Amino acid sequence: MDLKKLLSAEKTISDNVKRQQIANTFQKLLKEEHSIVELDSLNGFPQIIKMLSEGDQIVKKRISACIVNMTCVDSTLVILRKNNIIQALVERLADESETLLIAENVAAAFMNLCINQENRQYIADNVPQALSAILKTCRKCTDDPSALDEQREEIVYNMMLSLSGLALNTNALTELSRLEAPEYISNIVIDDRYDGNNRVVESAIAALWNITLQKEHRKSILRNKNLFEKLIQRLVNLSSRDNPAVKKNASNVLQIMATEEQSQQLLLSNSADTIPRMIKDLSSSDLEVVKSSAGTLWNMGKSEEIRIKIREEAGVDALVKSLFKHFDKQSDPSVIYKLTGSIVACSLDDGSSIRMGELGLVEVLFDILHKYETINDSTIQQNALSALNNLAIQQSNRELINNMNGIKVLIDFLSSKSNDQDLTLAEKASNVLTNLAIDDVGSNAIRECGGIQKLVNLVTLQESKNNNEARKKASGALWNLALNDANLAEIENQGGIKPLAEFLPQVNGELEEILVNKNKNRITIADETDQDEFTMDDDEDDDEEDEEEVNDATANNELFVPITPTPSTIEMTPLQRSHQRRENAIRYLHESEGVYMKLLETIDKLYMSNTSQLIKNNLMTKDVHSSIFQDIDCLRMINKDFYTELDRMVKDYQNTGRKLYDMRVGQLFMKRAPTFRLYKTYVNNMKRSLDTLSDKERKSTPLQTFMNDTKAALVQDVNLLRTMTSRFLADSDLTVNVRHTMNLTNVDPAVNVQDILLKIPIERVNFYLVWLRSQHTERGHADHDSIRDADKQISIINEYCIKKIEELHKLEQFKEMLQHFAPLSQAQQTAYMLDKNCGFPLPTDPTELHLFNAWHKSHLKSKSSKKWSLFKGDVGDPKTTKDVKKLVIKYGISTTHRSKAWIKISGASKLMAENTGYYKRILGVHSNQANASWFGQIEKDLKRTFTNHPLFQGAQGERVTMAMRRILIAYSWRNPLVAYCQSFNYIVGMLLLHLSEEESFWMFVTLIENYLPQNFYSPNLKGVLVDATVLDELIYQNLSKLSTKLKRLEFDISSFTMSFFMKLFTQDFPVQVTLRIWDAMFTFGPVVLFRVTLALLKMNESQLLKTETLSECLLLFQNQIVKQCFDVDKLMKTAFGYSKITPDKIDLLRAKYLPLIESELQKQEEAKELEAAWNR
Repeated sequence: MDLKKLLSAEKTISDNVKRQQIANTFQKLLKEEHSIVELDSLNGFPQIIKMLSEGDQIVKKRISACIVNMTCVDSTLVILRKNNIIQALVERLADESETLLIAENVAAAFMNLCINQENRQYIADNVPQALSAILKTCRKCTDDPSALDEQREEIVYNMMLSLSGLALNTNALTELSRLEAPEYISNIVIDDRYDGNNRVVESAIAALWNITLQKEHRKSILRNKNLFEKLIQRLVNLSSRDNPAVKKNASNVLQIMATEEQSQQLLLSNSADTIPRMIKDLSSSDLEVVKSSAGTLWNMGKSEEIRIKIREEAGVDALVKSLFKHFDKQSDPSVIYKLTGSIVACSLDDGSSIRMGELGLVEVLFDILHKYETINDSTIQQNALSALNNLAIQQSNRELINNMNGIKVLIDFLSSKSNDQDLTLAEKASNVLTNLAIDDVGSNAIRECGGIQKLVNLVTLQESKNNNEARKKASGALWNLALNDANLAEIENQGGIKPLAEFLPQVNGELEEILVNKNKNRITIADETDQDEFTMDDDEDDDEEDEEEVNDATANNELFVPITPTPSTIEMTPLQRSHQRRENAIRYLHESEGVYMKLLETIDKLYMSNTSQLIKNNLMTKDVHSSIFQDIDCLRMINKDFYTELDRMVKDYQNTGRKLYDMRVGQLFMKRAPTFRLYKTYVNNMKRSLDTLSDKERKSTPLQTFMNDTKAALVQDVNLLRTMTSRFLADSDLTVNVRHTMNLTNVDPAVNVQDILLKIPIERVNFYLVWLRSQHTERGHADHDSIRDADKQISIINEYCIKKIEELHKLEQFKEMLQHFAPLSQAQQTAYMLDKNCGFPLPTDPTELHLFNAWHKSHLKSKSSKKWSLFKGDVGDPKTTKDVKKLVIKYGISTTHRSKAWIKISGASKLMAENTGYYKRILGVHSNQANASWFGQIEKDLKRTFTNHPLFQGAQGERVTMAMRRILIAYSWRNPLVAYCQSFNYIVGMLLLHLSEEESFWMFVTLIENYLPQNFYSPNLKGVLVDATVLDELIYQNLSKLSTKLKRLEFDISSFTMSFFMKLFTQDFPVQVTLRIWDAMFTFGPVVLFRVTLALLKMNESQLLKTETLSECLLLFQNQIVKQCFDVDKLMKTAFGYSKITPDKIDLLRAKYLPLIESELQKQEEAKELEAAWNR
């Protein structure tokens, strides 16, 4: 009977026996998804509910059993919720008169329902009365343990499991706590009368497990001290039972409860039995037992007393041994997680930490870091890093980490990505490095492995909620590292001093100054610093050091003002003149520093401070404002300190009648030299800051107006400062040469604010150096050594700043070069392609010229142009592929069709159409990156590309060269794994002879990424080496005699063939040969490269077999095989004769030889590392 008839019959039949039969049929039918869906479509659920509530006991029993069946079908649970089945079940539980028979089925249905998260949420939100009904039913069945028969036991079991599921829902758990469910269930667990009933105990502990997961709901148990103590003791007892389910559930609840201090004390009091048993369980073959024991030890290990007890019971050895075992067996990650967690806790004990190191744990922890780096969950790695952090507190363990080069591994975790997982790993790795930085060996290794740069990157992250801890821990590591002079210098070079100075006060309290006190284990700012800390090695006799000659030719690069002393009316002694010059210089320094401070304060008032007009007028957001002005604001602060102290010294000398020439200004400079290093930070970040400001100004007319309106106040101060500087130089009677880039003429009123911000601070550093150079005093002066030492310190800063400024100028030129597109002349390209030798000069060698003329004569008689002129189809259309292939095999592609055919056949035209504007965008986006290592090689190779072709000469040559540069640089950014490889220049150059710049770029992309193997141009040329080996195999298979001959002569043919493959036959071969090979390659794929090489050898096989020496063979290759290869028709006919060499065959041979090449490359790499280590 189908459901429709069954529902119709149920409505009309009143006979109990027949209704029982109908209910029985429903029970049989409603087991599959399709039948439940059909019932819903027939609106039959109201009848089911009616039968459940109004039928006799047999009908109710069968309908409730029917509902149990339906709750097993996950895909239809939403239908049950929609039709109020859950409410109907609750009504049955609430009915006091309902029999246990019905309650048993209802309990089973609830257990199935509560497995599903959506059902749990639905019950908590819409049927909260279900919770009290379930608890009421449980209590009813457990009121009298002696009456707990099999039926009641089943009800309690299913209801407890229902409560266990519901406890995973926060709202439901809150309601359960209000109904005192935790206390009730705990009492069931501790009741001895249920001791023999494993099912009741098992299910009750399962419910308790999920209830105690949340701390606030554990409190209801903790508040009842008597209940709590009995529960802990009971759980300890149950966790040693033979029943696996009881043991597992009890251990897990115990593990959770062990996080509470009260539990730890109770467990400690029972430790004579509890801790040894848990340690023993670590060696169990049951993974669940190992996990629960390790987890409990982890939580118990928060107590110092328990950690000691674990060590005394040999628990450390057991933990480490268990970890080794399960790591080697590649057990489930959850086991490794629990074991490493317990090791983290126990390693807080010094004795345990030392023992772990002795057992070899350090090495295994690094293996764990490596093994689990590819899984999405980083919790195991976090535990491993935390354990290493605790272990690194002990010197013996720090030595182990250093000896196994663990620092480099740790530094790799210092990611400054924004996702929480990477930041957490970075935080924990920073903790380990903080401890490793205590020793000089570790401290130096961190610097040498690039750790300081990565730590600075973390500290300088823009502040956010999720990165604060990572930044804090990274700053702690830098704090310890900065105790080493070389590290301090590197921190400064990486721009880390200022952000570290700003961040550390939040972490370590008051920070008075940014200097290192070597006698203390923390960074402090001291008023006095050992002079040696900031001095450079000095020559024995600097006074006799020759200065660089400056003349008219170099005057633009030097600040050079020779001055004749002004005659005085009173004759002065040389010493008096020296004193007067020094006093005048000190007065000038004091006065000009005041003007400089006034300028900085004006900038601060207008732009920098949080109360500046810029902020008040809402012209910029605070985060953008901070990113632009924070560095120059820092300069204002350090110069304010410098000026304040200088002003105090000058006034003090004047007020006390002392002579200014005795003032120790050099000492003041030395004292402030470390903070002047922040000028390096400023110049490092200057480009970013000014670009941001320019971008905001360009997008905001009000901001642009504001900057123009406020500029006048700045220009006035800048002009005054520069006038004073010029006057100082004119008043000096010393010849001073200092490298600089500034022009000391007054500022043009048309100049923008960005230009002022760019130049003035750097000019000031330049001035400090000029001033110090002019003040080298006699050796007897108290300030003599300080002046010279300050000169050296400021000189370093000045050189660094100027170098950065020069880089910025180069960058601007680089940007303009990348963005200045000058289209190539298509007419010239066409003219060269129609030329006798495609624009290249004719061969000068008589033999080569004869062969060329013979080929050209034959070419003129060829039917190539005629056949292609008759071709009317689209070369890129699959329908014409067969015809195109025939033409390419016999004639190649005609000159007039070649450019269009290449981009169509290869798919480059489609790729270009799909990525409109991409080429210019990639050049624009990356135009600020002019320092890539391969750019220098690109420039060298550009200068030697087809220099004998007119398209690459003169003004047109400049345009072509710039186009090549852009293409090669754009591709290096597109594919950084390959970046640039020598030979790319020849390939792109050949493309530009036929195609536009953008077409050439996409043709090049298609060639490298779609035609050639992915690893072909990898840094170690793995793909080229594989293909060279494949070619050797093909030569052996097809030209065995020649292969034997070449091996006998010890001739390494790969020295030629690798060049053929890398340059794709573009160099040395006649251009006609190159073009025919490319025609075939774009049409048939890279298999052509192998066929052509075999054809070359086949055509010259007889002569190669006649050679008797290696030198003869080499000469034959260089001349006849390469330079005299003009018979391109014969070459291609021979090449296409190797039809059995297919792409599939090439792929099989590549797969065969790839592992061998990789093994050989690995050996070479290991040999290099060994040699480097030996040299060190």
